[in-house]
Amino acid sequence: MKFDASGNRLWASYYGGTGWEEAYGVSTDTAGNVYITGFTNSTTGIASGGFQSSYGGGTYDSFLVKFDAAGNRIWATYYGGTGDEGYDGNSVCTDLSGNIYLTGWTSSTADIASGGFQNTPGGGKDAFLAKFNTSGNRLWATYYGGTGDEGGISNILFGKNVATDSSGNVYLSGTTASSSGIALNGFQDTYGGGTYDCYLSKLDSAGNRLWATYYGGAGDERGWGVSTDASGNAYLTGRTNSTAGIASGGFQNTNYGNYDAFLAAFSPAGNRLCATYYGGTNGEWVYTPAIDASGNIYLPGFTYSTSGIASGGFQNTFAGGTYDAYLAKFTSPISTATGTDVQTACNFFTWIDGNTYTSSNNTATYNIVGGAANGSDSLVTLNLTILNSSTGTDVQTACNSFTWIDGITYTTSNNTATYNIAGGAANGCDSLVTLNLTIINSAVGTDVQTACNSFTWIDGITYTSGNNTATYNIAGGAANGCDSLVTLNLTILNSATGTDVQTACNSFNWIDGITYTASNNTATYNIAGGAANGCDSIVTLNLTINNVSDVSTTTAGITITANNTMAGYQWLDCNNGYAVISGATGQSYTPSANGSYAVELVQNGCTDTSACVDITSVGIIENTFNGQITVFPNPTNGHLSIVSETGFDDALLTIRNAMGQVVYQKNHTSSDRLELIFDGPAGVYFLEIVNGEKSAVLKVIKE
Repeated sequence: MKFDASGNRLWASYYGGTGWEEAYGVSTDTAGNVYITGFTNSTTGIASGGFQSSYGGGTYDSFLVKFDAAGNRIWATYYGGTGDEGYDGNSVCTDLSGNIYLTGWTSSTADIASGGFQNTPGGGKDAFLAKFNTSGNRLWATYYGGTGDEGGISNILFGKNVATDSSGNVYLSGTTASSSGIALNGFQDTYGGGTYDCYLSKLDSAGNRLWATYYGGAGDERGWGVSTDASGNAYLTGRTNSTAGIASGGFQNTNYGNYDAFLAAFSPAGNRLCATYYGGTNGEWVYTPAIDASGNIYLPGFTYSTSGIASGGFQNTFAGGTYDAYLAKFTSPISTATGTDVQTACNFFTWIDGNTYTSSNNTATYNIVGGAANGSDSLVTLNLTILNSSTGTDVQTACNSFTWIDGITYTTSNNTATYNIAGGAANGCDSLVTLNLTIINSAVGTDVQTACNSFTWIDGITYTSGNNTATYNIAGGAANGCDSLVTLNLTILNSATGTDVQTACNSFNWIDGITYTASNNTATYNIAGGAANGCDSIVTLNLTINNVSDVSTTTAGITITANNTMAGYQWLDCNNGYAVISGATGQSYTPSANGSYAVELVQNGCTDTSACVDITSVGIIENTFNGQITVFPNPTNGHLSIVSETGFDDALLTIRNAMGQVVYQKNHTSSDRLELIFDGPAGVYFLEIVNGEKSAVLKVIKE
């Protein structure tokens, strides 16, 4: 149910199904939503829109319900597996982001842990811790326990409590019978003794364990509640019958009898700050403490003791009956440390209080909550000395542009720019420099050039085409001492080129003065200034050299034959001034009279003349046969019979006219008499008979 600040009930609600429900924990978030947790054996009427919509099994399941500020249910979930989820000790809390943490105990071996510190049970009945987002989705969950029990033992209430701090860390407290698997890097890493010890464990928001501690002496301890203060210190409550190992530096350092309550304070790192018993001679129970904004601690519970409990409160005497409730207030165990922060700064200083100081100060103070080594507040006093920066002017003169210490390149005069040199002043402060800059300009000009083919300029580059963009800076070349920037205006004229095509016989003497005896298409000659534009004219020779390949002759009898088969022929009379012999244009020539004869050969456009050959046996029958050879009739009309005294084996008969032209040629097989018929006009012909190594030449007249 919900009450307003005046105690008026605003709304109230049953929550349960057809079975048995008990609620043990309640919490709110920053949005005013309300969360309750407990246990149930109802299989319907409990869950809606939450993580687990159906009963897990066993005798009891835990449940978690979210209501809005008006009492409307937002969502609800079972939380349990096939075993039991405690009939005591469920607790719930929220963090600043609205996430919800649920704790209790379980005997289920599955469906409890996921993505947490301990995903498998340790044995017996383990505690569990589950984190949900504002929509009821489980973010992670973990078992927490060793081989012994962490809940549900002999109907003794086992308080399992959960709390968060402002950093999103979560603290889990409870009771354990496990002698291992519980503590790590905490105040007490070993089991104290007795049947049960308390434990306190700190986990981060992702479910990773940061530290954990047993808390107990040689007797029995029952852990109950945990709370945190604004500095992240944790306060653990429980009850104990141990007479040592519990209290230190607290209000009550002695156990007065039976079970006393206890309160122990731990730093964020898990160090015990102080601890106290709280009880009389008969026995006390304790619940979860509350912490106010000033760090005061409120301890609630109930007691059998009739003395040693109340002092300076509303009811200072035991009223009667078996039990009375009690409420005790303790001041924060954390004392404030003090110190001085000595600072020296230039011009101004922003301190931890957020204030910016522009002059020296030794009175300002600031309280750092939990800033002391023991976890208490730390009150710091400021001792501040303010030093001033220096100033100066940097006078500069530059050509065209100037890059200053500020990294900026200036192209015009400037007397307003400033630059701060960190630590540049004599007192260690900054030095603020003002620029006083005068910019003077470089000279500019154009270099007009005309060149043939290429031009090498003052920049060392050889240009082969016109250019009006290239520039060259002559350092200090201007009258004012600045650079002189010259722009090239270049016109490139090209030399003329041409080809001199020549054909010559045997050799050719060209314009370069060289006599070429073979064809050539690579020779060049430069005629300086020979082009119309005044540039050079480069001429390439394309020369073809022709000649008569062979001017030799062969003489057989009185017949002369040119050995060159690729030429034109003209026979000449050497004794008559190389007079042309009319009609004698064949490759062979048989003269009709003794004399000296040569042939003029024409080949590839060239003309050459053979050596003269002397003929002295015209009209004389040459005969190397061993016997008489007779040719008849002679003169003839073209039909000839040839008879040899020795016969013919295989004779080659050739008839040439007076110009040496072959008019008949044929091989004749073995015979004593050979017959042939040849054509041709009337005139003198020469019959040549070759039979092996024997030959004969006879003159034949055709009518």
